[in-house]
Amino acid sequence: MTNIKDYPELTEVSNQDWLLIQENKTIPAYKKVKLINLFNQSSDGGIAVTWNYKSGNTDVVLNAGANLFIDTPRDVVLDLTDVPEGSEIQIQQIGQKNSIILKGITKVRGNDITDDTTIFLRFSEIPTKLIHLNSSLGWFFLPSSNTTILSPLSLPEFRLIQLFDSTTIVANDFEKIAQWNDSINSRHASQTNESNQARYVNSIFGNGSVGGVLFEGSEDYVVDLSYLAGEKYTIAIVEARTYDHQAYIIGNSSGGTNKALHVGYRGDTQFTLAQYSNDLDAGIEPFANTLNPTIWIVSNSSRGKEILRNGILIASDNDTVDLVEMNNGRLGCGSFNVVTLRK
Repeated sequence: MTNIKDYPELTEVSNQDWLLIQENKTIPAYKKVKLINLFNQSSDGGIAVTWNYKSGNTDVVLNAGANLFIDTPRDVVLDLTDVPEGSEIQIQQIGQKNSIILKGITKVRGNDITDDTTIFLRFSEIPTKLIHLNSSLGWFFLPSSNTTILSPLSLPEFRLIQLFDSTTIVANDFEKIAQWNDSINSRHASQTNESNQARYVNSIFGNGSVGGVLFEGSEDYVVDLSYLAGEKYTIAIVEARTYDHQAYIIGNSSGGTNKALHVGYRGDTQFTLAQYSNDLDAGIEPFANTLNPTIWIVSNSSRGKEILRNGILIASDNDTVDLVEMNNGRLGCGSFNVVTLRK
C-alpha cells in the first residue's frame, strides 16, 4: 500500500480497530496494528498511551526505550513525571498542525517550575533533545530556543503604579483605539493621530488567548512616565514580536544619558533594558517567524538592572543609577508590533 486516501472521519473508536503505521518515513510501505496493542504497556519497555478521543486530549507517557511516532491533528501532551534521571529524549516535529506540551517537569536548569506553568515545544526543523540530568538541576533542552516556558503573570497590587490591561479594552476586532486606559492611576496612553493608532485584536496570541493591541510601523501612544525618574522600578510585559527588526515596547522618544528609557528588542538577537548610555542587553535566539508570547520582567533595583524572560533571569548587572528624567514617554515607541501588558 503506497497511498492512504482521506476518508470521512468516524468518531467511534474501539480497541479492536486497526491502525496503519508507517515504520520508516522513507519507505512507501505501512504496517497495521490493533489499538489495543499500541495503547497498552508493552513488556519490553515500550510505550503506554492514554488517548481520550472525545475530549481531543492526547496524553503520552514515555518510558525507557520508547520510540514513538504520532500523527494526530490534536495537541500532544508528553507526561515526563516518571522519566528516570539520566534519560535523554529526542523529539522531531514534521509539521506545525499541533502543539507538543510537556508536563510533569518540576525543574529546568535548576529553576523550579510551578504547576501553573506551561512548557511547550516550538516547531523547528531540527530535533529537540530533552535531557533529565538529575533531581537538583532537572531538565535541559537542546537547543533551548526550541522550548517555550510560559508562567502566569501575577503582579501585586501593592505599589502597582501603572497598568495597561488589554482585557479592559472595549473594541471590535481590528478596530483602531485612540486611548489605552491605565487602570491604576489614570495615566492613560493616547494617540490623537488616527494613522498612528494601533488596533485591538481578539485572541491576539491564538488558541483562545486574551485580546491584545497590535502595533505596526510608526504606531505609538503618548504616555506619562515621569514618575520613573529618581525611582527604582519594575516593568512587566506580555508581548510577541512579528518580525526580526528593532522593536522597543515602552520608554521615551528622545533624551540623553539616563534620560531615555528603551525596553524591547534592540535587534533580532538582543533584548534590552536601556537608560541611554547605561544599558543592559540580553542575547536571545533569532526571530523564528512564529507568534510566541513572552513574559518579560525588567527592573532597576538595589541589586542593579535585571532582565527575566518567562521567570528566568537571563541578564543582570550591578549598576543602580536611576533615571534622572523621563519626558516624552511612549508606549510602542513606533517600532514594535505586538504587546499586551497585563496584571
